[in-house]
Amino acid sequence: MIFYQGLDIVDIRRINKLYNKYGLKLLEKILTDKEKNILNSVKDKKVLIEKIANRFAAKEATSKALGIGFSDGITLKNIEVLNDLLNKPNIKLIGAARKRFVYLKNKKKNEILSISLSNERNYAVASVNIIFYW
Repeated sequence: MIFYQGLDIVDIRRINKLYNKYGLKLLEKILTDKEKNILNSVKDKKVLIEKIANRFAAKEATSKALGIGFSDGITLKNIEVLNDLLNKPNIKLIGAARKRFVYLKNKKKNEILSISLSNERNYAVASVNIIFYW
């Protein structure tokens, strides 16, 4: 078994400041179209900012789990955080992030890509685990 982990914490107040300053431009920079569509339904600004912070932390944690951060063409939009029917977050890797994941994965291995998101008052945290097993 091979295990990769990424962890990130974000100050929600920082995301709030950025959102107040840049508005939709911030969302354009860090979210995919699917993520933006999901967040469009959130009417409560506090909840919206928390969700943006969670996704930002998740993208940072994922880039760390991939072992190279945001380099080699990996951008925030190459990592998509969506929720299943039970509201459990899932990660979809796109473009350069997917390419890096495939590079890490040997054809003989199976994989688990898991994520956990949480926020408390002023902070959002994300933990991402990539496990390859035979």
